[in-house]
Amino acid sequence: MNAVPGSGRLRADFSGHVVLVTGAAQGIGAAIARRFAQSGACVALADLNVDAAAAQADALVRAGGDARAYRVDAASRD
Repeated sequence: MNAVPGSGRLRADFSGHVVLVTGAAQGIGAAIARRFAQSGACVALADLNVDAAAAQADALVRAGGDARAYRVDAASRD
């Protein structure tokens, strides 16, 4: 995977791949999830705030992507 300089887009095609993005409910995590979805990935949005992650996933699906939200505490060992 390489970035296309100055474009803000990924060069790779992620069709057929699943990508897990933590902290995906807002900010940089949401932006990363959006870029992967635009590149064809099925995106798993993981966040403590599952409602906000679900809203992001819904927006990606409405835009033609494949996304699902999960409540995940990445700091927990359980």
